[in-house]
Amino acid sequence: MIKKQTTEGFWHDYDLVVGSSRAWTTAYVAKALTGFAADALCIKKACKALLRIKSESGWGYNLVTSEDADTISFCLRFLNAANDKVQPETAKSLLQPFIENNGNVKTFSGIQFGSWSTEHLDVAASVGLALAECAEEELTELIAQRIHKHIVDNDRLNSFWWVSPVYTPSITLEFFSQWDKKHNFSKAAARHFRSSVFSLKSVMDKALFIKAEYYAAQINGEKLHTDKLKKIIKEIIVCQNPDGSWNPSAIMKIPRQSAYDPDFTLAPDLYRLMTTATAMESIMLISNQQ
Repeated sequence: MIKKQTTEGFWHDYDLVVGSSRAWTTAYVAKALTGFAADALCIKKACKALLRIKSESGWGYNLVTSEDADTISFCLRFLNAANDKVQPETAKSLLQPFIENNGNVKTFSGIQFGSWSTEHLDVAASVGLALAECAEEELTELIAQRIHKHIVDNDRLNSFWWVSPVYTPSITLEFFSQWDKKHNFSKAAARHFRSSVFSLKSVMDKALFIKAEYYAAQINGEKLHTDKLKKIIKEIIVCQNPDGSWNPSAIMKIPRQSAYDPDFTLAPDLYRLMTTATAMESIMLISNQQ
């Protein structure tokens, strides 16, 4: 992972029409690496790189795209994890444009983005996590109530941007494990996850499932079912390449922006960074419990 970092401090991945990602993948990968070595040089380089390219409105997928809520959220979360603490007011001002009065969260702000500016549950949990980790309470509570409504209505926690069926449940449980100040939302989220059946076809699916199980156990005050999870970890490790990476399975869906067009294209993490970062995180979570 360190070898894949550019001299500027970024990690690039994906190959979309607008190019490869810069801020988004850098924040995602760097956030995962902080669990291993928060004071490492690669973390400091990534921190400086992201702060250097930040605009008044935050960050976007790369330098030619508009700012978006998911990228901003991961950047804020990484900076917090790297001990460059973000004030609650700063997090609120950057993310509020993407949050509607009823708690809906959209990836982009503006009708010109079409379906990319409608409600996205996968991004809602990401935004909620960033706000919670920055100690912002008002918007965090609003988002928590909105996601909880989907859960009690027995809606599937589908992802707008990801192929993996486990992404949204996993990040939702991570969110509720950190934010459940006044309610029992986290228990409902854990029950919803445990009552669902997932087909774990890829390393990304399996890594996200491990993370989800970890946060569900935290929420319920349970011991992890380590035998079950160790089996899944062994399946992940068997797939690891000699250079330490895993083959691409962090596959993005890129829906058409027209709300009336259900078609989408698929984009794998060609440089294997997102899959590898997620696999590393899942293994670390379980290792820390041993």
